[in-house]
Amino acid sequence: FYKSFRMTVTGSLQAVVMAGGKGSRMTDLTSGKAKCLLPVGNMPLVWFPLNMLQSAGFTEALVIVPDSAKQEVSKIPSLYNLSIKLDIVGIPGQQELGTADSLRLVSDKLTGTDIVIVSGDLMMEESMRGMVDMHRMNNAAFTAMLSKPMFDVKNA
Repeated sequence: FYKSFRMTVTGSLQAVVMAGGKGSRMTDLTSGKAKCLLPVGNMPLVWFPLNMLQSAGFTEALVIVPDSAKQEVSKIPSLYNLSIKLDIVGIPGQQELGTADSLRLVSDKLTGTDIVIVSGDLMMEESMRGMVDMHRMNNAAFTAMLSKPMFDVKNA
């Protein structure tokens, strides 16, 4: 249904990319580099949600990353041909923050009437525009995009 219905997104919609995770389940890969900067193909992992947001019409995003990755993440738009403007907030290396604590850390920067929270390791082909349109059309308080895993990680 939502693919055939398009409404104009109005109002203040703010994107927050949660890319501050340490990659604690993949320490062999993240011992020398922040998870958000790990290469996938020829792009850093955080490029995928940033590109998705830009493709959905976002011109700005608040990006939460480990403090050690701030400088390198700030170069991603120019290095990988993105026009989205990034406001990058670093989480000090010794802190292990969950989603709510990370959002509390940037609460003074949350100015949108609606906030889209995107995982820093989100890779998907589907546009998020339909979900945003449905959220607005229904005047929803909360909308989540979920999917079934493609394979069983526990038994792999």
